[in-house]
Amino acid sequence: MIFANLANYTIKRMRLMHITFFDDKEDPAVEHDWVVDAIRHLSKNCGIDLICTRESGISSIVQNRFNGVKFHHFDKKNFYTQDFKEISQISSFVGKKKSVVWLTSHYQDATTPMMIWSDIASMKDKRIMLAIKTATVRDEFDRKNYYPKEGKFVGGIIAASKTTKTDLIQAFDLPSDEIYIGYMGVNLEVFDFNKYNTNEDIHKKWGFGTDDVIIGVVGSLVPRKGHQLIFESFSQVSKEFDNVKLAIVGKGEMEEELKQRCKDSNLVDRVRFLGYHTHVASIMKMFDILILASDREGGIPRVITEAMAMKTAVISIDLGAISELIQDGVNGFLVEHRNVNSFKEKLHILLSSPDLLRKIKSNAFKSVQEFDRRIWLRKLEENFSTIWDHGYKKITVNN
Repeated sequence: MIFANLANYTIKRMRLMHITFFDDKEDPAVEHDWVVDAIRHLSKNCGIDLICTRESGISSIVQNRFNGVKFHHFDKKNFYTQDFKEISQISSFVGKKKSVVWLTSHYQDATTPMMIWSDIASMKDKRIMLAIKTATVRDEFDRKNYYPKEGKFVGGIIAASKTTKTDLIQAFDLPSDEIYIGYMGVNLEVFDFNKYNTNEDIHKKWGFGTDDVIIGVVGSLVPRKGHQLIFESFSQVSKEFDNVKLAIVGKGEMEEELKQRCKDSNLVDRVRFLGYHTHVASIMKMFDILILASDREGGIPRVITEAMAMKTAVISIDLGAISELIQDGVNGFLVEHRNVNSFKEKLHILLSSPDLLRKIKSNAFKSVQEFDRRIWLRKLEENFSTIWDHGYKKITVNN
C-alpha cells in the first residue's frame, strides 16, 4: 500500500510539471529522433508545449502521433534570429508559463536561444526555468547566466556525458549537483539486431559478395568527417586483404572528389557509395567494421551506439566522451585523432583475426545495452522532475 501511494504521488507530481520544447529541425528522423522519443515518453505524465518555427521538422511527426501536446507555431524561416522583435515574440509567450524550457546547445547559432533566455530573464513576472541539454562546453554557461541574483537562472544542465559534466565544472565552476547526466542512448526497438536479415539479397543489392568483409562509414561527405583519412587507411589494407570492401553512406560536397579518388587509386571495384539513407539499421547489420574519423565530437556519437547495437566492431577517434562507451581492445578500438597509421594498424588487427573480430562484435553488442534509450528517457524524466522541484523552491526563496 505504501509503495502504491508513493507511485500515485509521483505520477500526480509529474502531471503538474510542464515542459516546453523548441523545434527548428527539418530532418528530425535522422538528427533528433531522440527528441521525438523524449516528447513521447514525457507527454504520458507531463504537460508538453512544442514551440515550432517551421511547419516541417519534429512538429510534423509529433502532431501526427501524440495527443495532449500543445503546438505553438511562430511563422519564421529560421530560429537562428538576431531580430529583437522576433526574439521578444517568442520570449514574451514562453515567459508567462510556469514551465521548464528545454534548449539544446547544438543550434547552428547558440546565441539565439540564449538571447531568448536573457530576454525572458529580464521580465518581472517570469515563471520559467531553463534546462540546457549539451554535449560540449559552451561559453553561455558562465556563472552570470546561472544564478538568480544575476537576474538569470538555469535550473539545471543536462550534460550528454560524464566528460561534459566534468568539463563544465572545471571550466565555469558550476555546482556539480545541478548538472545531470543524460545520454541520448540508442533506440533498440529500431536498432534491433534480430529484426533484419543480411542474406544474399541485401549483399547483392549493394554489390557485395557474401564472403566480403565490409568496412562502413556513415555520415555527411564533408571535410570534418575524415573521409580522406579513411580512404588512405583503406587503400593500404586493401592491398593485403582481397575480400575487404568499403561502404560509404551519406551525401555531401565531397562526393565527386571521393569518387575521383577511387578511380585514381584503382579502388572502384572495392568501394561502394550507398547514398543518403534515413534508416540505416539494415545497412549497418551488413557492416563488419565501422570507422569514425571526425575532426571533432562532443558526447557519444549516435552512429557508434547504433553500429554496436547491430553487432558491428567500431574503430573510432578518441574524442569527446567516446571512451565512456568504447574500451580499447575490448568492445572496439580507440585511435589517436588524425593518425592514419593508427587506423591502419587497428584495421589490420581485426582483418587478420576473424576470431577477435567476432569477439569485439559480441562485446560491443553486450555493452551498448546499458545505453538503451528507454533507460535514459526514464532518467531524463527524473532529471526534469528534480529541476522542477529544486528550481521553483529557489525562485520562491529569492523572490
